[in-house]
Amino acid sequence: MATVEEYSWKRTKTILAGRTLVNAEEISFKLKQEIEVYTDNDGNPSSWGSGEITGEGSLKVRGSEYQAILDFAAAYGYDLLKMPPLPLIIQEESPDLPTLTHVLTAIKFTEDGFSGKNKDKFYTKELPFKVVGPVQRLKA
Repeated sequence: MATVEEYSWKRTKTILAGRTLVNAEEISFKLKQEIEVYTDNDGNPSSWGSGEITGEGSLKVRGSEYQAILDFAAAYGYDLLKMPPLPLIIQEESPDLPTLTHVLTAIKFTEDGFSGKNKDKFYTKELPFKVVGPVQRLKA
């Protein structure tokens, strides 16, 4: 049986508004869909209905990358929270598996701030976001 190299952080690329993030520490997102179960007179499930799909996530970057994102926003006359929606692309690569690409066509940052403590070697910034556009998953 042959072994395969799994997807790993060292081969994951995060692209925000067309620019590869070089100091991204963590990226996550999840999509949720509201499901309602209808029951018959005896209380047994008889059917179901689905609601809208919503998404949210978080991007964690080092201070230098955070500054580059702020500079990008300022170049277009915005601050981080007032920027229009931006595309976010996450590419998972492996030499042995297909490349998986998650395309979040539009995200909007929902929080900005600062947290630091004594003896930190470097600061990371967590930037939560809402997914406000369609999501596509591609395999190549």
